[in-house]
Amino acid sequence: QVCRGLRTPQLPVWLCSVTGRHGVLFGTDSLLLSDWKMERVFHLYFYNGQREQTETARLRIGTH
Repeated sequence: QVCRGLRTPQLPVWLCSVTGRHGVLFGTDSLLLSDWKMERVFHLYFYNGQREQTETARLRIGTH
């Protein structure tokens, strides 16, 4: 069973694989899930937990 919090997260979260390494891509703004206007420009963060990654990668997404 999957708990309700994992089925409907409060923040956008994706598990992904980049060049064969698994990581987490996530956003920190909960309005991104409920307000379509927030989709114009937002930030996502990528973290893979590897020693080589000394800080979380921040991606600025613009849809224009």
